[in-house]
Amino acid sequence: MEIHEFVKKYKLSQKEGVDIWKHKQSGKHILTHDACTKIANIENIYTDNIECLHSSDGSIRLLITMIKKEDGDSCKKEVTIGEASKENVKMSGGYLGCMAEKRGKDRAILKLINAYEHGIASEIEADDYQYQGVEKTIIKNEESVKDDESNIDDIIEASNGVKVVDDMEIIFGRNKGKMVSECDKKYQKWLSTSELDFKTFKNPDGSLKVDEIKKLNDCAKYYLEVNN
Repeated sequence: MEIHEFVKKYKLSQKEGVDIWKHKQSGKHILTHDACTKIANIENIYTDNIECLHSSDGSIRLLITMIKKEDGDSCKKEVTIGEASKENVKMSGGYLGCMAEKRGKDRAILKLINAYEHGIASEIEADDYQYQGVEKTIIKNEESVKDDESNIDDIIEASNGVKVVDDMEIIFGRNKGKMVSECDKKYQKWLSTSELDFKTFKNPDGSLKVDEIKKLNDCAKYYLEVNN
């Protein structure tokens, strides 16, 4: 399958840095975690089981089983490992379990659709795969064309540009599943000024989860300050 056919089949954005881009050093096409999730939904791929093989303060290893429903009652299974450690996750506070799960799931999804055979990988499989900026080219049909000035601002907002000191996963709303650092600046600005009084931030007794609210706010404020 040609890359332009892959992009069309899974309805991926051709805007650089949104769903997919070409990694200059390796020549691979790199997918975002959100794009992998989109593909899983289209292909009827779901998580069957997650088993913790190892967990410590410095690392975690998960055994992840994912299923792809096919015609009739048949299905295809993929079992893979998702790993994360303080050495390969560039954020303090850890969130190693979340990253290990993402890595394992993305790897299983791409294996189930034979994406690796076409030189396609997920951005979270290696730090070097992270989108670096507007100097790369966008995928359009069989050609790669230089990006123009009309969407440079959008690309910068989508990719942001620095690593946050202490990141946190969004657990509600349209950005659910993303890290604060992965969200656009408009959302980060709202997040940094909002009181976040949502049901997801309340304890069973009705009190607010103050620490989580504060951390999300502080993280968004930090990211905005660095990028402005």
